[in-house]
Amino acid sequence: MKNKIEILTWYWIPDLENKTQLNFGEHITPILLEKFGYMPIAYQDAESKGNLKKYKECIFVIGSEFHKAKIDQIEIDRILIWGQGKGRVGDKFELRLNDTPYSERIKVFAVRGPHTIRQLFLKKSTPTGDPGFLMPIFFQLTRIPSKDVLYAPNHSNRIDIDRKVKEIGANCFFDVIIHKKFYWTELKKLVNAKFVLTNSMHVAIIRHAYRAPWALCLPKGDILDMPDKWKDVMEFLGIEHQFKVVKNMQEGLSWWNEVKSQPIPSMLPMLNAFPYKIINKEALEIIEKYKKTFE
Repeated sequence: MKNKIEILTWYWIPDLENKTQLNFGEHITPILLEKFGYMPIAYQDAESKGNLKKYKECIFVIGSEFHKAKIDQIEIDRILIWGQGKGRVGDKFELRLNDTPYSERIKVFAVRGPHTIRQLFLKKSTPTGDPGFLMPIFFQLTRIPSKDVLYAPNHSNRIDIDRKVKEIGANCFFDVIIHKKFYWTELKKLVNAKFVLTNSMHVAIIRHAYRAPWALCLPKGDILDMPDKWKDVMEFLGIEHQFKVVKNMQEGLSWWNEVKSQPIPSMLPMLNAFPYKIINKEALEIIEKYKKTFE
């Protein structure tokens, strides 16, 4: 990535001392920014090295941190929102975008879904869609279904795994905390699985984006992390009325059969709203081909 333009971006790094450990969903941020032709610089990394003064802007892509508490922590003059959602609730998270200094600091280009639009009183015309839905557009995979039924919990639900896998009728555990060198191998494993029972939102998004069957499952002891973020995505997909939590593989398959025919909305508004010029020739060619599917 020599000589590429740096972009400061916020995304969660599980362990700053061991940067080879990634969160499956959060890592989509640097993957996309690199594909668009830029060098992503993680805010946490720049902060730990004392390099924040180099940057005038910080872009928020994947996640649920479009709220007051996180914005107030960001020591950068200008914040660009492209794909983020407001997943957290409570007084310290409430954000009034028309108030100073937020009206001057924050520029909204796109958000995760309609629920965020309503929560933050944004224009109804604001482009929506989680950037995770862009993955199969830029990284096409030929799906070769395996026999695996995976249980892929949110990072906070990664305990008592053997019991949960057996309880819900899965046969494998998929860990969302992944070593960097295994990311693409694990992505293919996830996409190729026969079925995935999950409560990790970006596992669900990737499965849905690649048109692979999945369902939201909460074994005993698991909690649904930030229900509002799920509302955002399900409403974007147009399946909010069918959305439910299942208990096992059988219920999950029944649910998937109800929703699988619903097409994924066009991501062109999201792509057109990207705050920087996409400069990678390959990415531009892919976008042109994608546009033709809607002509």
